[in-house]
Amino acid sequence: MFRLGEENPWFCLSETDRDADFCIWVLEVDGLHVPPFEHHTGGDGSLRAAGLDEESWHSWVKKLLRQKDQHHYTSQKQSVQAANEAFKVLQAKAGSPNDPQSQIFRDYMQAHPHELTQLLMQARQAQPDLFFPKRSIPSDVWSGSPEIGKRLRELWEHYGPIGEKRFAWEKDFQTNNHSTTNLWQTLEPYHTRLDSLMIHFVEYSQETVYLAPPRSIIMTVVNGRLDDEDFGARTLQAAEALATSLSS
Repeated sequence: MFRLGEENPWFCLSETDRDADFCIWVLEVDGLHVPPFEHHTGGDGSLRAAGLDEESWHSWVKKLLRQKDQHHYTSQKQSVQAANEAFKVLQAKAGSPNDPQSQIFRDYMQAHPHELTQLLMQARQAQPDLFFPKRSIPSDVWSGSPEIGKRLRELWEHYGPIGEKRFAWEKDFQTNNHSTTNLWQTLEPYHTRLDSLMIHFVEYSQETVYLAPPRSIIMTVVNGRLDDEDFGARTLQAAEALATSLSS
């Protein structure tokens, strides 16, 4: 959500995220416990044998999320800028005042319903790298032991169909989850303390939240269920923790 005309709008984005989920899944495959992800059992120990530990896992995941969310943030800002510029063009063509709610402008948009879409498509085609940045897979972000990197690449090759099973609830979750509807307003106290907030939903056996400053959190979803009230409380707690970590 943003207000037209804002040069630096505040974003709160949420997504079911297979990249982040892969990072959690490899803990389950290996058996390594990294708080707060310490509720799984078993594992083959192959990554620990290669040298993976809590510190290197944290570094990998936080680097991955920083890269992903900087791409998201840049893309969103570019989209807002393109929308603002498109509205200015259409307002000039309509001969309306600088007010997207004016009746003159509404009448023009109703008479020319496809012009805004065309302008936005032209902007995206002109700068595709900004709107659709190149995606890095999790194993490529690893910068530590080559042996661990090799094992992560092997696991990523197997993760595809496993990820689909782990996210079997995704479609229903996206359709029925109303928790994020008013999140922008709920988080308004943090609009001056965080530059944005990115929420990455993953599958795990226990409800928990993982912080990845400056703007990211991983939030677990258990069997596709996310209680609205609990989600709001967890998100506010996470936002406060992120904001506090940045100011300390």
